[in-house]
Amino acid sequence: MDNFEYALENYCSAEYMEDSKRNVHPTPHTHEKYEMYFLHSGNRDVFIDNEMFSLTENCLAIIPPLCYHKVEGGAFQRTNLSFHKIILSKSQSAYVDTLVEDKALIIGEKYLSLIRTLLNEACEVKASSVSIELKNERIAQITRTVLLFLSMQSNKPIPPASTGKKPQRDRKNTSSEMLRIAQYINNNYMHKITLDDICKKFLISKTALNVKFRDVMQTTVVDYLLGVRLNRAVYLLNHTRRSVEEISQACGFSSANYFGLIFKKKMGRPPSSFHRRKPGKRKKTTKTAN
Repeated sequence: MDNFEYALENYCSAEYMEDSKRNVHPTPHTHEKYEMYFLHSGNRDVFIDNEMFSLTENCLAIIPPLCYHKVEGGAFQRTNLSFHKIILSKSQSAYVDTLVEDKALIIGEKYLSLIRTLLNEACEVKASSVSIELKNERIAQITRTVLLFLSMQSNKPIPPASTGKKPQRDRKNTSSEMLRIAQYINNNYMHKITLDDICKKFLISKTALNVKFRDVMQTTVVDYLLGVRLNRAVYLLNHTRRSVEEISQACGFSSANYFGLIFKKKMGRPPSSFHRRKPGKRKKTTKTAN
């Protein structure tokens, strides 16, 4: 099934969460939908692709499909609106693209109370006992209305955390240093990358690299690199007609066989199950007598 052929109950959703735990999604992960992460209260650090954004009350992060991200921080209250572009008009789809470029915003005050009310309503609809069809229709309407209100007011982009070139010993600069390493991996996953290569480039010992990267990213360098490669592979399998061998090479895997083995192990099914069919003649079917 292509990514464009979605089951009805999967094209939009809403979720409210509040938690006093420090970390809920500390490990980088992806989703198949666009995600609008609205923070009602608290402080959260959101890592999107290769940048970190600090969110406070009434801030919004916009995360596109199959984009590596993670969230961490203290106690919080948040609402997620998740959706596929299939529910949007052409102009709304274009507006979402501009939001994705900003990645994180401080929501303007003009329609803030209305946006918060709509988000609460979306979660109430999600938790109600009405049919899936009615839930999706109403949440889709709410999502479009939230986007409309966002587009009708001024929202302030949140600058990403600094990734300055001079790492220091405090936690903030350690995070910046590890973000630069994550950015390097994101930009070079298609090439052969070893721990020694990273250590040499960023003037850091292998022990310090492993400890600091796990502390900041909640995963190892090796697992992060593999995740980036697999995430890109899923995108290419779903959105291009390139062969599995071509995709394995484009994503930095040493061979198509290794790619197939590790892909099935991590994703639970082989690359061919994601792959878009190449154009060609349809197979003839023979009719059988009843």
